[in-house]
Amino acid sequence: MSETGAQPGVWIARPFGTTSTGEAVICYRIENSSGAWVEVLDYGCTLRGIGVPDKRGQITDVLLGYDRIEDYEAGDAYLGAVIGRCAGRIAGAKITLGGKTYPLSANCGDYQLHGGVRGFDRHIWAAKVRGGNLVFRRRSPDGEEGYPGNLEVSVSFAWSNSNTLSMEFTAFADQDTVVSLTNHPYFNLNGAGAGTIDKHTLQVSADEYTELDERNLITGRILQVENTPLDFLRAKPLDIPVDYNFCFSRTGLHSAAQLSSRESGISLEVSTTQPGLQVYTGDFLSGPAGKGGAEYGPRSGVALEAQGWPDAAAWPAFPSNILRQDVPYQQRIEFAFSVRG
Repeated sequence: MSETGAQPGVWIARPFGTTSTGEAVICYRIENSSGAWVEVLDYGCTLRGIGVPDKRGQITDVLLGYDRIEDYEAGDAYLGAVIGRCAGRIAGAKITLGGKTYPLSANCGDYQLHGGVRGFDRHIWAAKVRGGNLVFRRRSPDGEEGYPGNLEVSVSFAWSNSNTLSMEFTAFADQDTVVSLTNHPYFNLNGAGAGTIDKHTLQVSADEYTELDERNLITGRILQVENTPLDFLRAKPLDIPVDYNFCFSRTGLHSAAQLSSRESGISLEVSTTQPGLQVYTGDFLSGPAGKGGAEYGPRSGVALEAQGWPDAAAWPAFPSNILRQDVPYQQRIEFAFSVRG
């Protein structure tokens, strides 16, 4: 189907190539009344692009992504993908539930990162448009990447006329398991491929963060951001390397962070029900050329991943990421875009 003529609230589908295993990939696009748009792939339930107006009224694609499915398969930066079953690093690639230890697939040395060798980002999801929302579903079978229990997962995308992208994550397991879902978008508010994010400013509404060891694994300690480089309670330039989980004490939908660029005038507010926000400044970005042939080098974008705290099942003091049998998992993330002079 052609992308042209898309009406607000209507998702338009078009082919996006074929995976190396012969599966057809579909790209869905929605455009609102202002001409702002969002694109999502059924491969990895992946946000491919977000086009919003800048201070000159020009639509700017602020999300890193690729033009070909082959590049999504080859890339290892999780650009825009849904992460599961469990976002972040799990030390020792194992979890313990009810006194039983489950070995997980290790895809980064001896630990697991972002769901394993073939996490949720490497699967085709079933898609359906429902009431103006684009809803993706998949069934993660018992034992996938080592996790116990069959897990039914749903991710719903909605795009408003006020340029807010909402994502609803739901899941349901038939036995106790570990679940921490997120989306992994890299933003550059000057445009995908428009240099680095060094002059962006960031504010994060968190007093604490989770400490890491020399391998970037969780130590279990929760530290104050005050008097550290990670104090983003007030907006400041994003000109240092960051790859940390920031901790929220609030529950329900709350403001988590605000990212802004004076150059474009675009501002992004992140709200979520999740207890944490992983901020990663893309200091090791590399790989295939991005959209339009852009080179995505270090700091080409900043990832803002609202999620559960990393490796939470190993640390009783952390907000639990254990999903009990027959208890629904529900989380929400919102990206609200606006223009400031």
